Amino acid sequence: GHTGALGQEFVKKNDHLNFIKFKGNLIKRKEVENWVKKNDFDFFFHFAAIVPTKFVEENYLFTKKINIDGTKNLINALSKFHKKRLKWFFFSSTSHVYDFKKTKIKEKDNILPISKYGKTKLLAENILIKKKLNICIGRIFSFTHKSHDKNYLIPSLYNRICKSKKKQVILENLNHYRDFLDISDICSAISLLMKKKKVGVFNICSSQKNNLKKIAIYMAKKKNISCKFKSNKYKITSLVGDNKKLSNLGWRPKKNINYIINSYIKNINR
Repeated sequence: GHTGALGQEFVKKNDHLNFIKFKGNLIKRKEVENWVKKNDFDFFFHFAAIVPTKFVEENYLFTKKINIDGTKNLINALSKFHKKRLKWFFFSSTSHVYDFKKTKIKEKDNILPISKYGKTKLLAENILIKKKLNICIGRIFSFTHKSHDKNYLIPSLYNRICKSKKKQVILENLNHYRDFLDISDICSAISLLMKKKKVGVFNICSSQKNNLKKIAIYMAKKKNISCKFKSNKYKITSLVGDNKKLSNLGWRPKKNINYIINSYIKNINR
């Protein structure tokens, strides 16, 4: 996953580490085994996955091969060749393994994937927790990056609002609440978990409840246009995490939602 948004950012922010990057095909068991066998690892970061929920819905069989079978190939190879040497393994999971909830979601709360993407990640988690290795699962909530396409929320709103030539945009299905983190805060959380070699499940989230309508309005004001929202016929949903388990280790997010939006707009216009 070193070519993805999170993988790229994590490698860049940890250039003091000697990264060995897998450039093969996770689906091919022998290829994964051979690569793992010929390399030595102290720490391992598994960021590789098919993510955009729309793409996953349309390509579910392929997604399962990458997200589930690929993870299985990887952890089986590490268990076989590096069980004694490997100090710590990190798996980037997702908030999509949880069900929607009005209150902040804790790591022990109800597990009911809200998307097929979340289902693949949960199945991968289940494979990992059976292994006798020091495994840390980070359930990462919403974030955005300049490389994300319009299948992601903030890039989608940017395309509909900031690229509009009209004085008013009409939007719908935005009366929901999500938890956003800046990618740099996600990287710092993972680095701290690595430093402390923590095992188990950790929510990586801001614990801040962000209304999607307000995000759209904030973007529209920057463009000096107005938003009109169609009457909400959709069920209001909330996916906001409780980060106490992580914050008890001394971690705090440094960037808020306005910074995240401004940073995205700035980077996408470079």
